[in-house]
Amino acid sequence: MNTIRIYETDSHARRLQARVLSCEESENGWLVELDRTIFYPTGGGQPCDTGALGTALVTHVPEHSGAIAHTAAPAATAPPSSALLTNDLDMGFPPLRGRSRILSRWFSPFAAIESVSSEISP
Repeated sequence: MNTIRIYETDSHARRLQARVLSCEESENGWLVELDRTIFYPTGGGQPCDTGALGTALVTHVPEHSGAIAHTAAPAATAPPSSALLTNDLDMGFPPLRGRSRILSRWFSPFAAIESVSSEISP
């Protein structure tokens, strides 16, 4: 199932109640797929958003075939069937990422190209 990407319509959302669709244990913690997310995934040279899924820290957010997985730090038990997401928007990269996404979308029609990366490096 494709994850509903709340960040595309509300880039400043910090909290969201989401339903757990699947959860499997991995060596890095729990890989959790949700019905919706406020976490922007890793991609195009950009870091992912971080925050919390219930009481577990979200350390990595990869995307595979339209589904976004949330890597929750190892905990004693699997996340419940529904959990509150909390996004750490004060980390510095999200405002830069948002501006670069806006600019790349603005330039795309004029250059007849698709934006696949918007990495900002010193």
